[in-house]
Amino acid sequence: MNIQKSVTTGMVSATALMVGSQVATAQGFEGAYAGIAFSTHGGGLPWTGSDSDYVISDSGIGAFAGYNVRLANGLIAGAELAFHGAIDGDDNNDSNEIYQFDNLIDTKFKLGTEFSGSMGQAMVYGFVGLSVGDVTGSENYGSASGTNLGIGIEALVADNVSVGLELIKRNMVGYDYDSVGNRSNHSISLRTAFSF
Repeated sequence: MNIQKSVTTGMVSATALMVGSQVATAQGFEGAYAGIAFSTHGGGLPWTGSDSDYVISDSGIGAFAGYNVRLANGLIAGAELAFHGAIDGDDNNDSNEIYQFDNLIDTKFKLGTEFSGSMGQAMVYGFVGLSVGDVTGSENYGSASGTNLGIGIEALVADNVSVGLELIKRNMVGYDYDSVGNRSNHSISLRTAFSF
C-alpha cells in the first residue's frame, strides 16, 4: 500500500511539473488524439470465493484513443477507448496465488470545460462509461463487465501534446463461486496524449 501511495504522489508531482513547464500555443483540446498512460490499480477483482477476497494491487502501462468536439455552449464533449494489459491480483494478499485481469477495456463518454492561466491552457472533465475484461486464475473464469465513472485534468504543454491525471472507478460483475459477484476497482493514471 505504501508503494501505491508513493507512486500516486509521484504522478501528481510529475503532472504539476509538466503542466508548469511551458505555456501552450495549441488551439485547444478538439479533435482526435491518442496516447499512453501509466496507471496504478486497486480494489477488488469482480468475483468472491466462499472464504476469500480477491484484490488488485498492480501498476502498468496502457494506451488510449479518442475524439473531442466543442459544443455550442463552450463545453467539450468526447468519447474515448482505453486499454490496460494484465492487472495482477491475489487471494487475501497471498502473492503465491495470483489471480488477474488478462486485459481491461474502458469506454468513456466525457464532458469538460477549458480554462487558461499563467501555466497555460487546461481542461477539467468528468466521464461515465462501460468497462469489460477477461479474468483468470488457476483457470479461465471468463469475462467481467460493468460501469465506470471518473474525473480528470489535462494540460497542453506543446502544440499537439498534453499531459494529465485521471481517476476512474469501476463497478463490475463477474464470476463468483456462490453467486454473481459485484465488486469495485479503481485506477489512477498519469497520461500523455498526442493530438492529430
